[in-house]
Amino acid sequence: MIPQSLNGRMLASVILLLVLFFGITAGVLDYFFREISLRAISDRLDVQSQALLAAVDEVDGQLVPVKEQLDPRFLAPNSGLYGEIITDSGAELWRSPSLLGNRLHLTVRLHPGQNRIATQTLKNGTRILVRSASYSWELDNHKVQQLVFSVAESEEPYFRQLNLFRWRLFGGFAVMGLLLVSAMLWLLRTVLRPLREVERQIAMIEQGTQQQLSGDFPTELAGVATNMNRLLRNERERMERYRNSLGNLAHSLKTPLAVIRNMVSGPGQLDSKKVDQQVALMDDVVRYQLKRAAASASASVGVAPVAFAEVVIPLCETLQKVYADKAIECVLKIEHECKLSCEKNDLMEIAGNLLDNAFKYGFQKVHVSASTSSSGSVTIIVENDGKSIPAERHQHVLQRGTRLDEQQSGQGIGLAVVNELVLLYGGSIQIDQSKLGGARVAVNLPGA
Repeated sequence: MIPQSLNGRMLASVILLLVLFFGITAGVLDYFFREISLRAISDRLDVQSQALLAAVDEVDGQLVPVKEQLDPRFLAPNSGLYGEIITDSGAELWRSPSLLGNRLHLTVRLHPGQNRIATQTLKNGTRILVRSASYSWELDNHKVQQLVFSVAESEEPYFRQLNLFRWRLFGGFAVMGLLLVSAMLWLLRTVLRPLREVERQIAMIEQGTQQQLSGDFPTELAGVATNMNRLLRNERERMERYRNSLGNLAHSLKTPLAVIRNMVSGPGQLDSKKVDQQVALMDDVVRYQLKRAAASASASVGVAPVAFAEVVIPLCETLQKVYADKAIECVLKIEHECKLSCEKNDLMEIAGNLLDNAFKYGFQKVHVSASTSSSGSVTIIVENDGKSIPAERHQHVLQRGTRLDEQQSGQGIGLAVVNELVLLYGGSIQIDQSKLGGARVAVNLPGA
């Protein structure tokens, strides 16, 4: 089962890697130790075989070893060193007293010059390693006799050394593994401490005891903390805008509701025309505040780039059909690959309101341009040849939370929503007079 925590996953991965590494390393070392040990035994047996061969002498036509020249262990029972000389027919010429009635079995016939190493178990259960070599011996009577010299050594010292080596090897690796795991635990606690600090601060933010993430975070977490603080700040601002929108809505509806109440409760006949005016006013207020609420949900983190041409060209074509009676000439001057970092619906809302005003109040010409500055921001300019907005009204039509009953018909709602969206994206908006004679609205937004 995979641990859920990052600390547990990393620790489990490290332990698995250590087990694999130490297991493979221990297996390789054990293999080389066994090979080296067996080779050392084989070399010792070769030396003993040469010594036995040198000690053989011919006595009365028989080949027998001279005791004085033999290794004393050949003569001591169960000494761990054993020897035997047989003919090619299997007849025994000499057997060391250390064998105590055992024989060194040779299962394969050897030709002169050949040798063979094999294992054997004596009657008492002792495992031995036997080296047999075949030689051709010329006797004094000039006859040649083939002899097989066999020398054996007990494997018990080898197995004792092998077991001791394995205990030390695996014991050492176990201690090293525990030390490495302990060091990794300490390292993980140290490395992951900033993550635990982020978790602690987020819990405090949830409890309302802290407003944002603070402190010096590592480079890898600095961006996360910055984006988290930006998200928290945007969420708080959004909630504040929601509350303000509800307050503005309630405040804006008070006046028309009061007028309707007075007309209903007052003497005389109810004027339906005035009631319709107040209801229309209330409907405009509700629509305006809904637009502002929708704008408050914009400017979220991680917005895909939007090409301005993809938005403005269809809008211009649509508005030319809507205002076909004016036959307005719409001139577009948009830089290639001019993209903005904002929601497509928000960009359509911004461009749509600006173009609608330009077509509505223009006489014959509407110019739209978009360019990218060296800093990466995009400037959108919409101008017409109609009547310009009076200078004293520039800031008024862009004022945040301006109530509909304080605005001129057809200008306040659209530009106020545009201003709201532009500010949400960290941009700016400016109104002045166009060279065409009408209004010129310049919007600056972050580029992609």
